[in-house]
Amino acid sequence: MSQPDVLIIGSGIAGATTALSLAQNPRLDITLITRDPDPCESNTRYAQGGIIGRGPDDKAE
Repeated sequence: MSQPDVLIIGSGIAGATTALSLAQNPRLDITLITRDPDPCESNTRYAQGGIIGRGPDDKAE
């Protein structure tokens, strides 16, 4: 069994985005693993409305 160039653990927003971005390089062998048989099953799925972005005028408090 060969080893991938990149091993991504987790299929949430960070893992999926990283895999998608790295897949643009056809020379990389990328493996994404997740604990659930359904790759859409992640904490990100349940955090809808809980993920926000900080605007340039927002205060940290």
